[in-house]
Amino acid sequence: MSEKVTFEEKELTIDFASYDEKAGKIVILAHADGESPSSMNIGLQAYDEDAREFYEDEEAKKAGLDKLAKTGLTLEDIQNKKFFGKTFTAYTDNGKITFNKPQRFVRANQIQNREAMQLDGVEVVTEPITEQKSKHKF
Repeated sequence: MSEKVTFEEKELTIDFASYDEKAGKIVILAHADGESPSSMNIGLQAYDEDAREFYEDEEAKKAGLDKLAKTGLTLEDIQNKKFFGKTFTAYTDNGKITFNKPQRFVRANQIQNREAMQLDGVEVVTEPITEQKSKHKF
């Protein structure tokens, strides 16, 4: 039986931060006491699905800078390397930092032949339970 994992907000200390102007991306590396570092990527550009490329967008940049503000940093802090030892609170999950509480999803058991025979002729209708901004459906 698997162990139930609970997530709690932690105080994270910033180890490193970088800003790539050309890619429009910020990377932050931080750790909680007694844990190994986790990372967070903050994009400042929007993505065009059809062209498959990033482009400058004021709305995407504002959303990225708002996310950066939650860490207590600004672009000037990163460019001037004034981020060492600063702290903020967030969740960590498998080496990734997030401000939203991570959710675990239950994995169903594979249907065996006996169960599959019971479903023969039954109409099965599926629908997404939730739709997220990232277009992943669960």
